[in-house]
Amino acid sequence: MKFDPKEVLAEVASGTSFVCAMCIKYWKGKDLRNRKNWPDFLRWNQLCSAEKPCGSPFAGDVFSEYEGPLTSLERICFVCGKDSEYGVRVRNLVRVIGICEKHKNWFKHFYPNFKEKLKPINFKAREILK
Repeated sequence: MKFDPKEVLAEVASGTSFVCAMCIKYWKGKDLRNRKNWPDFLRWNQLCSAEKPCGSPFAGDVFSEYEGPLTSLERICFVCGKDSEYGVRVRNLVRVIGICEKHKNWFKHFYPNFKEKLKPINFKAREILK
């Protein structure tokens, strides 16, 4: 699948995370919604066509069902797609998800006790990814 940069940026501007906007399952789900042809097994998930729960660190996940061209989710901010400055680890999952300086403080708004739910990594992502 080829992603249209204008469509991806429009989705991000409307509040969709950059990673979701770059996911084949997201666009497939959007197409199903637009055609009002949503299969029963996906009724729990009104955002994309992933058959299992998936989401950002704000939802306690690491985009576990992501399918698309992004190969290194720690190098970009999952919210806006810009270069990451920090890495975040959710629960005890191995995958590190990148986040930029602008969006790292959003965790405080989503999770007042975010230090218990999310484990911010105390190093800049760039330093470990060289």
